[in-house]
Amino acid sequence: ELEGLTDRVPSVSRQKIVSVLEQEWNSPHTSYLTSLSNESVASASIGEVYKGVLKDGTEVAIKVQRPGTDRILRADFQAIRIVIWFLRTFTPLSKQMDFKQLYNEMTETIGAELNFLQELQSGRAFAERFDGMEGVRFPVYFDEYTTRRVLVMEWIEGARITDLAFIEKHNLDRHELSERLFILFLEQVLYGGQFHADPHGGNILLKPDGTIVLIDFGMTGTISKADSQAVLRIAEGIIFKNYDEVLDALEELRFLLPQADRALLADTIARLVTAYESN
Repeated sequence: ELEGLTDRVPSVSRQKIVSVLEQEWNSPHTSYLTSLSNESVASASIGEVYKGVLKDGTEVAIKVQRPGTDRILRADFQAIRIVIWFLRTFTPLSKQMDFKQLYNEMTETIGAELNFLQELQSGRAFAERFDGMEGVRFPVYFDEYTTRRVLVMEWIEGARITDLAFIEKHNLDRHELSERLFILFLEQVLYGGQFHADPHGGNILLKPDGTIVLIDFGMTGTISKADSQAVLRIAEGIIFKNYDEVLDALEELRFLLPQADRALLADTIARLVTAYESN
């Protein structure tokens, strides 16, 4: 049920989307486009995507911020501040959670999604970083049409990576796809730097030849080299069943509370690994 929220949220009217386009471009949308689809091809909480054709015939995907999104989010943040005040005042949770840090991270992450210029820069950075990776590609972005509320990129035909019927129709090897996808995200975590923080099925496309296309860089995170090494130690600890090493690395990552029961956690991890291996 939740999967539909990733890119099938009920859309706003096309007229409102065109209004945002023309405000951002400061001219009629027909000054730049020869056509614009009648309906959105994808619709999420912050932006909607339409298919368009530029004056030179280039097919593009146009991501437009929903009207009033910034106002709605300001109200949401205010509501969250009230909830946090209640939790800090009337519950002992403040001893277990840093509510100030949680709120700051939430507002920074979601706030960054409202700036499509930042998303363009992140998308370009990923394309440069993984330029040599075979079977993986990223959209080309168009600076001259992109603003804080409008993002224009090349149109890439593809299916969601979770579309098993598409995979079978084109005789794609699921194991090979999984391995390539795993390596793509593993490199983001193990070598430090930026990582794609919203890797749901709607943001990972498959072309008929099996090429993986990563899109939507509105939500990214950054991991330090020290933290990436801790993640590597977790992987090693699980592989070699050294669960004390796993717990040490989790502690370095600040995932464990000071009073955590290490013996109980080690037993729980061992049970999870055993259950996974049995499948």
